[in-house]
Amino acid sequence: MEKEFVDESVELDSDTDTETNVDTDSDKSSDTKKDTDTDNEPDKNPTNPDKPKDPTETGKMGDLDGDGKITSADSLLILRQSVSLEHFTDFQQKLADVDGDGKITSADALEVLRYSVSLPTQGNIGEVYSFNDK
Repeated sequence: MEKEFVDESVELDSDTDTETNVDTDSDKSSDTKKDTDTDNEPDKNPTNPDKPKDPTETGKMGDLDGDGKITSADSLLILRQSVSLEHFTDFQQKLADVDGDGKITSADALEVLRYSVSLPTQGNIGEVYSFNDK
């Protein structure tokens, strides 16, 4: 006894005994995934895509990782930048130059490290800095 397989994508016209291909996808609903990638949208804020990008960035001097705290991790980032192991944005470069001499050096890293353990510091560590990228 042979089993007969029915191909649902083919209909048989009983009047003419001819086969017709049927589009079975038309009955199915398609799920389309919306593109939520915000990298291609310059007006989106990378930290909060629901909020438009602010053309003026604001941060604390010495806070390089943007977590709102000035810690030894920030000092390490500055030290790495001073020996070309990190590549800062213009905004990060402004936040890293805590002694205001126009250069990012180990002296900046040392000042941030001193601040992070509550030792006296020089410069403007912890002050809010605004940077307009236009």
